[in-house]
Amino acid sequence: MTERSSRRPSLELVLGPAGAGKTLYAVRRYRSEPARTLFITATQVQADRALMLLEAKASPNTVMSLQEFIGRLMEGSGVEMVGRSFQRLLLQDIIERWLYQDDYLAPMRFYDGFLSAMLEQIREWKLSGLSPEDIQAMGPMAVEETGNPREADKFLELARLYGAYERFLKQHRRQDAEGMLLLAKERLQAGPVRWLESFDTLILDGFYSLYPAQSTLLTMLAERFTQMQFLVTLLYDPERPLLFASAEPTIRRLKADFQCRETFLNMAQPPLSVADVLALCLFHETRSKPLADANLEPILLFDAPDVYMEAEMVARAFQNLHDTGKYQWSDFAVVVRNVQAYAPTLVSVFERYGVPIGTFGGEPVAENPLIRSLITFLDIVRHDWPRDAVLTFFKSSYTQPSYEDVERLRLLANEKGIRQGKEEWAALLPDLAPSSAQLLDTMLNRSERLLQAQSVQHLAEEIEILFEDFGLKEAIELGEPLQQRRDQEACRVAMETLYSMADMMYLTDREQMPFGDFVERLISAWHNSTVVVGLGEDQVWISEPYDIHQRRPRVVAVMGLLERLFPRRLTENPFLPDAVRRRLYEQTGLYLAPREARVNEERLLFYLAVTAPSERLILSYPRSSGEADTLPSFYLEEVKQALESRPELLHVISRRLADVAPRSEDAGSWRERLLNLCVPLFDPAVSEERRAEVQTVVKRLCAENLSAVELLHAVAESRFLPPLPRVEEETTRTWIREKTRRCSLAELEVYALCPFRHFLQYRLQLRVNIQTSFAMLQAKLLRDVLYRAFSELSVADGQPLEEALLEKALKAELQNLVADISPHRKRLLWQGLMRLLKAIADKEQFYSRCLPLQPLYFRLAFGVPHANSAMYDPNSSAQPLIIPDPQGGEPLALYGVVDRIDREANGDFVFLMDYTTAPPPSLSDITSGKAIRWPLMMLALERLFGMKVGGLCIDFAAQNARTRLFRTSRVAFQRFKLIPEREKGDQVQPLNDEQYKAMQQAAIESAIHHANAMRQGYVAARPGTHCRFCPYSDICRTTPQGHDGEPLYRLAGASRADDGSTGEMDSA
Repeated sequence: MTERSSRRPSLELVLGPAGAGKTLYAVRRYRSEPARTLFITATQVQADRALMLLEAKASPNTVMSLQEFIGRLMEGSGVEMVGRSFQRLLLQDIIERWLYQDDYLAPMRFYDGFLSAMLEQIREWKLSGLSPEDIQAMGPMAVEETGNPREADKFLELARLYGAYERFLKQHRRQDAEGMLLLAKERLQAGPVRWLESFDTLILDGFYSLYPAQSTLLTMLAERFTQMQFLVTLLYDPERPLLFASAEPTIRRLKADFQCRETFLNMAQPPLSVADVLALCLFHETRSKPLADANLEPILLFDAPDVYMEAEMVARAFQNLHDTGKYQWSDFAVVVRNVQAYAPTLVSVFERYGVPIGTFGGEPVAENPLIRSLITFLDIVRHDWPRDAVLTFFKSSYTQPSYEDVERLRLLANEKGIRQGKEEWAALLPDLAPSSAQLLDTMLNRSERLLQAQSVQHLAEEIEILFEDFGLKEAIELGEPLQQRRDQEACRVAMETLYSMADMMYLTDREQMPFGDFVERLISAWHNSTVVVGLGEDQVWISEPYDIHQRRPRVVAVMGLLERLFPRRLTENPFLPDAVRRRLYEQTGLYLAPREARVNEERLLFYLAVTAPSERLILSYPRSSGEADTLPSFYLEEVKQALESRPELLHVISRRLADVAPRSEDAGSWRERLLNLCVPLFDPAVSEERRAEVQTVVKRLCAENLSAVELLHAVAESRFLPPLPRVEEETTRTWIREKTRRCSLAELEVYALCPFRHFLQYRLQLRVNIQTSFAMLQAKLLRDVLYRAFSELSVADGQPLEEALLEKALKAELQNLVADISPHRKRLLWQGLMRLLKAIADKEQFYSRCLPLQPLYFRLAFGVPHANSAMYDPNSSAQPLIIPDPQGGEPLALYGVVDRIDREANGDFVFLMDYTTAPPPSLSDITSGKAIRWPLMMLALERLFGMKVGGLCIDFAAQNARTRLFRTSRVAFQRFKLIPEREKGDQVQPLNDEQYKAMQQAAIESAIHHANAMRQGYVAARPGTHCRFCPYSDICRTTPQGHDGEPLYRLAGASRADDGSTGEMDSA
């Protein structure tokens, strides 16, 4: 033994593959003398696990994570450790200040991943002991290796950023976690550390490798405390150097600095689980044979058609195992390479299966619903109160106003035409419900205080107060337990980031910052900060591979085993290329892992994932993704080779999208078995013998589980429910009958078109904002313009409408219009209406020459409560049109408004004129009772006003001719016949008295028919071309083929051609 080796401190290096018992070995060593042994782990979770293994035998302050150990070493040093949020904010500020427009790295600063990559690179440099001067010195080396002269500029800029980062931290006596590790070495050199002198043994457990800075700290401890013995556990197997390549540099450094005594731990024999077999054989050049008598649970390999089915198969497997009563939910874990990509699917699928989920990796703070609500309010203040943002904030479940109050606010804002502006919103306060008014008043007050903040520190305090003023913290308590923990942690991290940003702004002499700039930076910081929620008492753990061995779940599902996902697609480091790293190692001996080492790291992560469970292992992958078909990970081939001597330990289960119900071999719980049996039970193609067998099994299952009986009854009863929606509750039907005693012609027409739309519009009164519907607003304005123009005409002079008069009326209406439309849409509205008005003026001129008709009344109303209003013609009547039921039922009272009535120049007969922006129905539909509004209007004119109706004209604004019908017994046929130069044969129809009476009788029968259907509660949707413009199409799931996949039915006794009915048959 040489003199140097005799002076080196001794260290026991405990090596072994996963599951060999390295942590248990360290725990046994600790138990031998707990008061004088210091147990240090890589993470706090591992420290908690060690305390759990030690139970009550652990001495106080002897088991801790490395970060906690560093913190204790640095107590009283006056240096404050900053978190990741402060690091990101600081580095972002340094990049903006120290990276210039013409720099080599300047284009990269706009990429989302540049900041994160730079932070990770600085961490690697610090842990490897590289200073900014060392980075700058690499420039000539990089030019020589790559042949690119700009590499020198790149390394100069990297050194500039790194140096500015270090100078700032040193100047303000702050350090990141890596810097604290370096300062800890200086602390050991500066003087004695009394609390460490009482320890004789130091155990380092849970590390896969040690950075040079960490191993140097260990060496410093050995030099300062010569009485101390050291024990380090590492994941390593000398027979598989490629798999454990990441540990080899650590082992070389430890052997160089210590007099090492290696202890190699072998796997348990026989293997206790299939994971132990993989730990022993995976990535081994010579496959070891598992013992023949080992009774092991096989690996389940799920071959799923897509990600959703993959999650469903895993959830079903978890549920079946849990239903056996042998497992708790905390015994399960899911491992994915990218938690954030899989989390939304896992959460939705597992929730549907009743599988509780705990930790699911880092959720961005800005994506948390609570913080999103706060961000919405900050956006409101900085963007001058845009309407959509205000309504979004009111709709948040954390602000807690009722949906009715929010809808009232929305309608008021639309009515007043509010698009933005704080003063406009403040004007709505008197008209709001108390809860909405209180919230809006608080928003107005808080926004004023935010804009008046004098400093970033004051602004941060005002933002924190928002949680109290808006009741956000109280709203957290109303959520589900898991969501409560997520919200509380998100609130904590958000406030930590907020004050870190305010602190950083103060330290960089930017305490005075505009509100908008501060909020923009804050939101960006929240997007880059993550929330990790701790695992609940009985929940499934979702983890990335690196963390899974911190716990030892009984069942683990490794999901997403696809090429480029696990293993990831690796690219060369953009800052330090592999050639520079190799050259650095050759010249200095400093090892920085190249891309090949990261390939080994991916292999190690897979090894950690599949060796984590203590009992069962599930592997899964989807065959296709959103873009294309996928390729299974080649690591699965390694698993197959590891089990080649025992192929029965790998059970492949492949499923298709058509496998909606679980197969018999997948049905572990009674729910799964019942769902599987329902397929042949209700399949008409199944033979009676097979159905009888299934019925026997179902009866036996129901006898064993009462819940199965209830579920089966619900399934059977659902087959006899009405196939389409209808009102069955008697109280509601009574209320509908009361409402149907009196209705408008427009309401009756809507029911004839679509009963479901009628139910939403007139019964539930889901108001449609006419200003948001371009077509509806155009139709309303057209009638208002015509009424204004006709009001200025003298009935006596008989002059037709002119384009100039219509344009003047349109300008007046648009000037008085209070509508929530943009200036661009207003111009489109003007152009569209002018085209229609020009066509109407042209038809007025043409028909005034061809037909002897003169305008008499405009907007003549009947049955309306305020018939003497200025909205209607002075000759209007408050008396409704009463339609008796010939079957003795309840009569129907109708009311409506006639656009215009013309009088024949040489007689006492009148013509009904109606304007429309929609294509009119055919004349055959009008005469057959399908389109009932116009015949009923003519009936009202005769019965209520005593007029002699001679005919009907329908002016479709986009058509150059009018649809007309006239009575030959009252007007001269020659004067009202077809005008060939403009009209077509299907646009004009003469009627004799019998045809006219038949038309009115058909309209009356249709009106009674629809009224009775309304009273009986028929509300089924009726598809057609009108669905394209229906304002309720977003909540209606009806197509011409059926409703929700079921065929459309018709009312008993109704014709299939009947356009005024749903035609629904009561077959229940």
